[in-house]
Amino acid sequence: MDRKEVLMSPDYWTTHIQTMLYRCADDFMSENNMNRMQLAEHLNVSKGYVSQLLNGDYDHRLSKLVELSLAFGYIPKIDFVKIDEYIETNEVRCKTYAAPWRAVKYTPIDKLQGINESTWDRTCTIKREVA
Repeated sequence: MDRKEVLMSPDYWTTHIQTMLYRCADDFMSENNMNRMQLAEHLNVSKGYVSQLLNGDYDHRLSKLVELSLAFGYIPKIDFVKIDEYIETNEVRCKTYAAPWRAVKYTPIDKLQGINESTWDRTCTIKREVA
């Protein structure tokens, strides 16, 4: 499967959105010194629901994703881009976004996916916050 085929996969984009929402939740918990139980109380949901959310074991309606992102203090921003344009601009962006000599902040989800300094060049499509 080549890169364009991956980008055309609904599963790829669902997982991407779930990962982004996980990062919002993780940052929110860190900034507010919360554990999963406290996050469940904040969201007025069960601890099991929070576990599903943080494990990516869900497929929410768009309205629920908006509700959750706002609860974490983030505004969801959805941008529709033609696939060919995305591939072209994303490849340019990844070459200029983080130079190899700059520190990159890797998240727990990156580590689970095996993304680290040694895999940066092979995963240049993944945009990371530069420290």
